[in-house]
Amino acid sequence: LIQNALLQMETARDRNIKLCTPRSILYSVMAAAQAGLDFIGEQAYLIPMSKKRQVAGAWQHDYYYCSLWAGYRGLCTVASRFGYFMDVQDVRANDEITIDLGANQVNHNVKLGQRGDLVGVYCNVRRISDGLVLHIETMDKAEIDALAQDTDAWSRQYNQMGRKSVAKRAFKWIPKDRADARIIEEVERRNDTNQELDGLTDPSATDGGNDTVI
Repeated sequence: LIQNALLQMETARDRNIKLCTPRSILYSVMAAAQAGLDFIGEQAYLIPMSKKRQVAGAWQHDYYYCSLWAGYRGLCTVASRFGYFMDVQDVRANDEITIDLGANQVNHNVKLGQRGDLVGVYCNVRRISDGLVLHIETMDKAEIDALAQDTDAWSRQYNQMGRKSVAKRAFKWIPKDRADARIIEEVERRNDTNQELDGLTDPSATDGGNDTVI
């Protein structure tokens, strides 16, 4: 895991990863270990984030910290441990698709080589044991754009971030009662609120001071 983390840092397009505080890198790698995610196969990423502070009423960059971002394949990996398969797909302008949310059914036909631009994404969550569809989560491009951030990941890997966004929503529908899933949910919560991962893997880690053991 450590070797793969170092390799990802060496090959990262965003060179600010090397400017992150060592403490934040340590906590991000520890969180990945507790969640059972590796830095290969698009399972998880180490992402540099800018910590800002107010100077004379304006926000200015202070320092970089590292955060763990689970890829959509990482969320699918954890879901499979609970017995659920998450099928994440792009929808392009020339695809033929009907989604019956009431019946939890998807009919998606593609034209290879001429699919067109991305118009949305969806995630089909079904139980591995009997194929029962638990939920279908959908997002159109407008919803994806509303979540987009000014980061290297979004600018360079827009489609993957779109798939991650819909997988993140679908992941909430999977019954979870293990520490690896709770770690991922807390990581996502902190990422959404621009908080560092300090103390996340401590035995007495809390969520907002509510003494919720992670």
